[in-house]
Amino acid sequence: MRRMPRLAAVLAAAGLTAFLSVGVTASARADVVPQPPWSEIFPPLTDNLACLDDPSGSATSGTALQLFHCHGYASNGGPQRWLFNAWGAPNVQNIYHINSHNLCLGGDPNHGLTPGERAELVTCSGLVGGPLWGLHSRNAYSGDPYFMLVLGAGDLSSSYCLALPDFSGGNGEPVILEPCNANDELQYWNLG
Repeated sequence: MRRMPRLAAVLAAAGLTAFLSVGVTASARADVVPQPPWSEIFPPLTDNLACLDDPSGSATSGTALQLFHCHGYASNGGPQRWLFNAWGAPNVQNIYHINSHNLCLGGDPNHGLTPGERAELVTCSGLVGGPLWGLHSRNAYSGDPYFMLVLGAGDLSSSYCLALPDFSGGNGEPVILEPCNANDELQYWNLG
C-alpha cells in the first residue's frame, strides 16, 4: 500500500485545519480518480492506519463493514480490494459503483438511512448496478488526495457519507453512514 509518512500526515492534518477555518465546501474534482484494477480505501486522519474491510472475507450481502490493518496487496487481501466502476454517463465524473466480491458498498436497502447505520455489502441490483457513490475532493490544495464518499452521489447538504465513529482507526472499528459534513474529519478517505 502506498502510505504517507507520519510527517506528511501531520502536514496534511494542518492543511485540513486551514481548509476548515476558511469554510470551503468540498466539491467533485477529476483528480481524485481510483486506479484500476482495484484500490484500498483508508481513512488518512485516524490514530491508526487501517483499510475498509469485509470481515473475514465473508463475500455475503448484509455483512457490516469494518476497518482492519491494511493488507490488500497481500495474497489474502481480497477483502480490502475495492473496484471503482465508473457510472455510465460520459459527462459525469467521480460517480462510481464500488464493488468487492461481486457485491456493492452500500447501506441496508430494507429501510431509509439513519445516522450511525453501518455501511455494508449489498447485492448489486439489475440495470442500475447498485448504489452510486460520489467522490468529493476536500480541495485543500492542488492535488489533495483526501475525499468524501457520498452515497447516492448527491449534494453534500442532503446526503449520507461513509464515516467512522471515532479517530481510533483500529482493527474492527465499524464503518458507518452519517449525514455529510465537509467539516468532519471522520468522513475523509484516501486510496492506497
